[in-house]
Amino acid sequence: MTMVEFVSYDGKYPCLCFGKLVVKIDGKEVSFGCSDDCDYYKFWNSGGSCGFINNYSESYINCEPWELDEFEIPEEYKNMQKNSLIS
Repeated sequence: MTMVEFVSYDGKYPCLCFGKLVVKIDGKEVSFGCSDDCDYYKFWNSGGSCGFINNYSESYINCEPWELDEFEIPEEYKNMQKNSLIS
């Protein structure tokens, strides 16, 4: 059984989905995200959106559930979806 431990996530409001996720997988720290210092590209997306309307005079934030993209999960970690113990 694979052990997964949450270490950190630095995404910030209103663009939570652009953070760096760090987890320990069987004792080894692994990072996922969009920045160059991440080990792997992110495999999640916010279902929401944000932007401006009325000629940029008003902003909006649309909150929706997070989405996981199974095709972006690195091959060596795909089996963990079903066979892991998360702490």
